[in-house]
Amino acid sequence: MTTLPQAKLDALLDRRRPRIVYLENQPDTMMAWSIGGWCRKNGAVLIANSTENDLPSLGEMLRDRNVKKALRSIRSRILGRIVRHRVDHVVSMCEGGREAMEAMGFTGAASVAPLGFDAALFQPDKKSR
Repeated sequence: MTTLPQAKLDALLDRRRPRIVYLENQPDTMMAWSIGGWCRKNGAVLIANSTENDLPSLGEMLRDRNVKKALRSIRSRILGRIVRHRVDHVVSMCEGGREAMEAMGFTGAASVAPLGFDAALFQPDKKSR
């Protein structure tokens, strides 16, 4: 059974019929699962945006004993692997983010698109720090 929000989302996608869907949301979410399902059925490509860059390893989780962080990391890793076949590519803002996506199962399907800025205008001011 399809939920009402899912039905509305599917109807919108059916009307627009995009070839590429760019999801400004983490790939390890139910949103990615849902939209990815539509994309698979309709031959579209799903690209997700990720801001994740802190996905600790199992060893780090055990050492730090931070239960909340450990549960989030485990959830991300599990959902990432479940959703992986529905998300074609993940774009991250930094190398650490790409590495986190690969740890979630997006090996070979994650790239870095750093935030753009003019380094001549924006430089760290060591004195004010």
